[in-house]
Amino acid sequence: MNPFQRQIKLLSQPRLFESMCNQEMQPLTADVHPTLLCASECKNCVCAPYLGKGATLTPDDMEKAVEDFKALGVQAITITGGGEPLMAAPALLYPMLNSGMSLGMNTSLSCGQLGIETLLKNIDRFTWVRVSFDAFDEWSYRRRRAYHKFDKVMERLRLLLEVRKPKTTIGLGVLIDQEILDNLGTLLNTLADEIPSVLRGRIGYILLRPYIRHFSTDSIDYSYINQLATEFPTWVKAFGAEGFALIAHTEKFEEISTIENQQKKRESLYCYGSAVNLVLGADGFYYRCCERAYQLDSRVAHVGALPERIIQKYRDWLYCSIVDCPLYCKHHITNEFIQTVLSYDSPHKDFF
Repeated sequence: MNPFQRQIKLLSQPRLFESMCNQEMQPLTADVHPTLLCASECKNCVCAPYLGKGATLTPDDMEKAVEDFKALGVQAITITGGGEPLMAAPALLYPMLNSGMSLGMNTSLSCGQLGIETLLKNIDRFTWVRVSFDAFDEWSYRRRRAYHKFDKVMERLRLLLEVRKPKTTIGLGVLIDQEILDNLGTLLNTLADEIPSVLRGRIGYILLRPYIRHFSTDSIDYSYINQLATEFPTWVKAFGAEGFALIAHTEKFEEISTIENQQKKRESLYCYGSAVNLVLGADGFYYRCCERAYQLDSRVAHVGALPERIIQKYRDWLYCSIVDCPLYCKHHITNEFIQTVLSYDSPHKDFF
């Protein structure tokens, strides 16, 4: 889940505003990294320094984590990475699948057959599943992910769409940069070739997620953002003509024209998102946010700690780190802010 979606969730939970003002904040959602195992080598992965070290939660960890979440008032869990979540043993997923909470999953489908079978068998337990694609054809997929089973991933995506239940939204996430923006036509042709027309309506959305660093060099590059906002309506029609629903967070990015404004706005959105989320790393520790997972200074507590200790540590870093965030005073929650939040076309705004 991303900051845009979490902002909308804040508006749907009015009691959270009061708790913020009273410094009694508690997490509303939890990201869980079952494992740091991953078959891909994505250059833009924030967890890249920690992948391949074999850290994986145990079934006992997950049982304790579900108990923690219920005690803390967590309402929804996103199973994500970290590594590829479907590379974890099914025994790690079952406590969450049986928790009764709303579930989402981010996956690349680049895993063993057992992981895919577990997902297909339990697809009706999920509110949403988003498949990360982050490329525009087989060649770019292999180059960007260093994963050479493009055909296998596409086959699994088709299987996922075939077994999808009405209550589950299947989305496709494309982390977009200038190169992918210049090849959206190729992306459309690739998807049209790989996804039969009878299955296209089962893809709830194709989400273009602007990435602010150039893929090949990881250098700062904002030049494509205004181009994306300008061309987006045309691409919506083109994808729609082939039966695909294309969405993107274009309104906010259209306003960004300088590095300073971009950095300021990213920090602001980051604060709002972190205000309702707790991250469980594959090492068994809770962290304050996804971008700082596995960093010692961001640890909240170990899984299974007393709920009172977890919530106190959570609040301590929350109010120390983002005390200046305007969201923490209800008098600063203006109509302009609310309309900005509501302007995002979020695929998961009805998550609860």
